[in-house]
Amino acid sequence: QRPICLSTCFRSADFKDFILVVSNHGPKYSPPNSEIVRTRLLDNAKEDTEAYVEQMKATWSQTGCTIICDVERSN
Repeated sequence: QRPICLSTCFRSADFKDFILVVSNHGPKYSPPNSEIVRTRLLDNAKEDTEAYVEQMKATWSQTGCTIICDVERSN
């Protein structure tokens, strides 16, 4: 399975068409442009991840310390 490059995905006309079709079933939705994804949405995801890690750190004294990171790499 090949990894998906999100910045490329958000620039894709096919992806935008997909979002527009899906949004026809609910309120009007304009997909974010690649700049918003690259900056604000990525920053939000980073903040969410950091907050989750902090919650986990708070339990380390009772449960021990284990963080597992599963990353696929493309050559």
